[in-house]
Amino acid sequence: MIGKSGISGFHVAFLVLLFALLKGLLIGDYFMGLRSIRGPWRWPIIIWLLVPGSLITWAFLLPYE
Repeated sequence: MIGKSGISGFHVAFLVLLFALLKGLLIGDYFMGLRSIRGPWRWPIIIWLLVPGSLITWAFLLPYE
């Protein structure tokens, strides 16, 4: 369906990555019980999600430069 609609692979990969990061935040909030935690204790989870997500996005952007 994606191939027939003409959407490029980059856009689909970026959308899947975005959903994976969102899912990771939701797992941290609800499953791990970090929703009520405030302050610096939330940052390790957010950084753990953003660093690999940023590196994967950068790896996908390299061929387009």
